[in-house]
Amino acid sequence: MEIVIIKMPEYICKQFNLNSLIKCCFNLAESEIKVFLELMECKNPTCVLDISKKLKRDRSTVQKIMHSLLEKGLVEKKKFNLEEGGYIFYYSPKSKSEIKKQMLQSVEVWHSSMKKSIIKW
Repeated sequence: MEIVIIKMPEYICKQFNLNSLIKCCFNLAESEIKVFLELMECKNPTCVLDISKKLKRDRSTVQKIMHSLLEKGLVEKKKFNLEEGGYIFYYSPKSKSEIKKQMLQSVEVWHSSMKKSIIKW
C-alpha cells in the first residue's frame, strides 16, 4: 500500500490569533477591531467620548466605527436621558457566547463553500 503525503498550502496552515479571526469573520477594518477590543475590555457600557479618549482618536471617527460595529451585530446601543436635558448613547459588546456563535457560523459557511468549490472542480 502506497502512502500519499498531501502537503497543505501555507494559507491553510497559517495560524490565526483570535484578533485576526474576529477581524476576518466580521470583515472589520483595523480601526474597527481596535475599537471593538477596547469596548470588550470595558466592564460597563461606555460612551463614544470615553473610547475616543482612550484610543486617542477623534470622537466622530469613533462614532462612525461604533455605528459600523452596531450594523455588524457586535455591539448594543442604549440611550440614556441626561438630567439637564438631552441624552447620551452608551455602547456595550454583545455577549461573548453570541459573538462566538456568529464566528462559528461564519467559519462553517466558509468551510462548506471551500468544500463545494473543491468538489465542483
